[in-house]
Amino acid sequence: MPVWLITGATGFLGRHVLAALGEWRTSGVEVVTLGRRCPPQGTFHTFLKADLDDPASVHRAIGVAAPAVVLHLAGQTPPASPEQFYRVNTLATVHLLDALRARG
Repeated sequence: MPVWLITGATGFLGRHVLAALGEWRTSGVEVVTLGRRCPPQGTFHTFLKADLDDPASVHRAIGVAAPAVVLHLAGQTPPASPEQFYRVNTLATVHLLDALRARG
């Protein structure tokens, strides 16, 4: 069964996407959320605890999830310092892409 991995599922956009998937989800797709805390929507998804700031935890989670599709919705919104924007929006994305590339 293909796995759809969602980052940022506790954020504004992620909560809405996860809720829509819960309503529209068809059989044959497994939804996995990845983050620091579990989103509240239903029980149709599997939660993997990982911090996108920590490359090792991202690599472990990608190895477990083995996603076919990734919806990368995690990100920092204002107010935040330029350093925090860079760390959360750029470096975290690089960590995710590195883990996906390493998995193949």
